[in-house]
Amino acid sequence: MKKIVKPSDEMLDYIKSNMKVQGGVVVWTSTKFKRKENQMCGWVDDSGYQRTGLPDKKFVRGHQVAYFLHTGEWPDKYIDHINGNRMDNSLDNLRLVDDYGNSKNTRVVKNSTGYQGVSFASGNCKSAYKSEIMAEGKRHYLGSFKTAEDAHEAYKAASIEYFGEYSPYAIEGIAA
Repeated sequence: MKKIVKPSDEMLDYIKSNMKVQGGVVVWTSTKFKRKENQMCGWVDDSGYQRTGLPDKKFVRGHQVAYFLHTGEWPDKYIDHINGNRMDNSLDNLRLVDDYGNSKNTRVVKNSTGYQGVSFASGNCKSAYKSEIMAEGKRHYLGSFKTAEDAHEAYKAASIEYFGEYSPYAIEGIAA
């Protein structure tokens, strides 16, 4: 697991006195240095996370700051966005997890079918799609299916079975 670096006490005091969480986003409370009150701190990085710079020239992610502002403790583990929205830093959407727990809640689709856990079947398979999931350090074959949607439904069920509350499909209302 990547080491979580806690800012100095001076920087934590700076965060407490200059930032707050509003609508799940970390915003400024002060108007120093051309800042506007209630304006989002920092920027959104290429990964979709809010980031902001501190006076000590170090950068922190918005969810770390939000967790600190909500709880008074700097996180010592990864922070998982339960609903998958990296800009929703409300307390009920943040949970501490280890590296393995954080990887279970992924929603990344990197294939041509457009569905997580689904690929085109090959060989003598009469179905057009197959579904597999990586869990417990192994690839688990979930079956072959006539449609990509059916294959993805099998993947979603397996995700809930293997990953429980960390599955992105365990949350009601997530249709991904």
